[in-house]
Amino acid sequence: MRLGHPLAFLLAFCACASGGGTSPRGRDDAGSIRDAGLRSDAASDAREPAPSDGGSCVGLCEGFTVCRGTTCEPLPTCEAGCAATEVCRNDVCVPRARDVDGDGVQADTDCDESDAEVFPGATEVCDAIDQDCDTRVDEGVGGTFYRDADGDGAGDDATSTTACTAPEGYVATAGDCDDNRAEARPGGVETCSGADEDCDSLVDEAACPSGCRGALSNGRAYATCTGTRSWSASRTLCQSVGMDLSAIDSMAENDAVRALATAAGLGNTWIGGSDSATEDRWLWADGRHFWQGRSGGSVQGGLFARWGGGEPNDDGTEDCAVMRSDGAWNDTECGNGNATVCEAP
Repeated sequence: MRLGHPLAFLLAFCACASGGGTSPRGRDDAGSIRDAGLRSDAASDAREPAPSDGGSCVGLCEGFTVCRGTTCEPLPTCEAGCAATEVCRNDVCVPRARDVDGDGVQADTDCDESDAEVFPGATEVCDAIDQDCDTRVDEGVGGTFYRDADGDGAGDDATSTTACTAPEGYVATAGDCDDNRAEARPGGVETCSGADEDCDSLVDEAACPSGCRGALSNGRAYATCTGTRSWSASRTLCQSVGMDLSAIDSMAENDAVRALATAAGLGNTWIGGSDSATEDRWLWADGRHFWQGRSGGSVQGGLFARWGGGEPNDDGTEDCAVMRSDGAWNDTECGNGNATVCEAP
């Protein structure tokens, strides 16, 4: 072999001796150092097994993860079913003995592995969550609310429920003695109605004028008053207790008023119709125009009238309406004496 010029040989030898090459040990060590520096954070995040584990992640995976070879991966969903050693919790298959949320109860007993406040025996609180794992929500906690059918702010003691907030149609106040009438409630104003409106178990106390008795019919309050008096005196009597002479709006109401009057032993009774302001223009006491003309006249505004045959037959002085014992109406002189039936507004 020809080495060429001696100087060239010398230079080549020196270059080799100075470490221009790299030994196998040097590469391994350098590589190991570089790998350790690059992988230190990633190894922690991915939960890579330590060399002493022999490359396995068994025993290292926590939470909603499972060991797959050397990596902790998310637990499988429950869609395909869970293995016998697993239980479906929070939509994934969790190892039965695992306690993901750290509440001291393992997954096969806990009903929610994502919340440490939820486990069998936990204290139920008002939050729409089943804390004690009995499949019921907010049982035994919250307040008592009462059905308020008439919307008067007080509820029926007999119809109640326990809840964290008042369900629709329920209130926190009980004691309504008639949940079908908004006028009747604790603290209500007693009127001459034949009913207990302030829920104190007393009826019409100091609410009716002397000789008058309250009564309810179809949810409306009336007062029947004995004795005879003029139409204007009867109206004044009614107004003294916040009522007025009856304005009859239907045949059903006409029958009801007649029945109340008959039950009270009354014969002819004043009702609230009059044409004293304008002849043949009949108005109720509340100002509504219900009849125009005499016996051949007509009902106005879709209202109601129950004149007897040939009535009204006003001769110029018969300006007030009276209900006869048969329920038909007659026009008569306002100064005549008749019994009184009042009606609440």
